Amino acid sequence: MYVDDLAVWFDASRMSVVEWCLQLALDRVSRWAGSHGFQFSPAKTVAMNLCRIRGVHPDPNLFIYGHRIRCVEETRYLGLLFDKRLTWVPHLRSLKVSCLQALNLLRVLVHTSCRADRATLLCLYRVLIRSKHDYGCEMYSSATYARLRVLDPVHHAGVHLATGAFRLSPIPSLMVDAIEPPLDLRRQSLMVRCWHRLHRLPDSFPCLVMSSDIMFQYYLSYSRTPWPFVFRFTKCMEEMGIDDFPICSVRVTRVSPWLLPEVFPYTCFSDKKESLPPPVARSLFLERVFTHREGQGVPPCVH
Repeated sequence: MYVDDLAVWFDASRMSVVEWCLQLALDRVSRWAGSHGFQFSPAKTVAMNLCRIRGVHPDPNLFIYGHRIRCVEETRYLGLLFDKRLTWVPHLRSLKVSCLQALNLLRVLVHTSCRADRATLLCLYRVLIRSKHDYGCEMYSSATYARLRVLDPVHHAGVHLATGAFRLSPIPSLMVDAIEPPLDLRRQSLMVRCWHRLHRLPDSFPCLVMSSDIMFQYYLSYSRTPWPFVFRFTKCMEEMGIDDFPICSVRVTRVSPWLLPEVFPYTCFSDKKESLPPPVARSLFLERVFTHREGQGVPPCVH
């Protein structure tokens, strides 16, 4: 759940079980939203049957506020275009079109009389085009290599325009000259970063799901694409020859901000810092701390 985007999913081998569980969840969520003054839009609510098994599959019959939820072949959620077979082909096509439109800005800057310098063009390419490739690549990188290659021409064209190289320049030499890794290596790098960033919070739900032995055994014999994130990360680490190492976890406070003690600023330092000798400032600070401990038992926060 992200602010106004809500997704409910359930996995089962029979459609009747899926319908019953999802309808129960929808009824509960609708009642909760109504009690808090919110209401979901039946026109914007869609359902999608994610299944890679060949054959005809019935669409689920789900209702919200008495209206039947329409079933779609693909839908966009948090900027990613999901299709019912998780091939990521619609998302890759949409991403390529969006990057080609942003590439026109580089063409305008390159062919003007006041051509922008190389550093500025590379910065614009990384901000306008490469950022689109990076967003959600941990998810859509489960697509096959042949499908992911549709993004490579856009990447090469952007680097060509930014560096001002000839069109027949070798791609590997061009990438080295621009200090830009290929998209497949960059996706692997971002996937490794995402893995370690999630494991800095070992008690979070995504980390518990990825570290579950049940999920690992469930996909152990699944040799076809798309591979889950855990298997793609493991394969990437094996190819790079990097062993697993301990990750420093982030300490999350268990005390809510509204339960913290009240903060009282110390305003005794009326003079400037330069005009107050360090021994005098230290003695005033310690005097204030000791006085507050005797009175209330909690030292104040000094600003």
